[in-house]
Amino acid sequence: MNTKTLLVKPNLTLQERISAGKYYSSNKEITERLFPHDPSTVGKWEWKLIPCSIFTPFDSAKKICEEDGWQAAKVEHLLSLGEMLSIHGKGEMVILPLSSSLRSEKSIHSPALWNTLSGKHILCFIDVLILYRHFDSALSVRKIC
Repeated sequence: MNTKTLLVKPNLTLQERISAGKYYSSNKEITERLFPHDPSTVGKWEWKLIPCSIFTPFDSAKKICEEDGWQAAKVEHLLSLGEMLSIHGKGEMVILPLSSSLRSEKSIHSPALWNTLSGKHILCFIDVLILYRHFDSALSVRKIC
């Protein structure tokens, strides 16, 4: 089996992680204050994308990510994947880390990687409930011991 891995590097600020992704643009609302670093994310991880559609409820997508010893990704995982995709990524897709979503009574906001058809990599901050039809995949990860 060809395992896909990513590495969440230690001792990087959120801004350094964003810079490493070499995004065409990135949303300034994705800050250390909203997404403080979680030290448990540091290390080597297997990753996979869970396909989602407008018909997949948010909570159901998160449960699917957490099956069989996997977990819904956090922003550190997404940014490490973004660094890899800036070098290797092709094809349009929008990927969310469901464990780094911020909920209020009327919305769910999440950082998102958007790879455009023109090859641009954008770090967005989207309202998942409004832009749900643009949400293609949820990132699921499992720590490699």
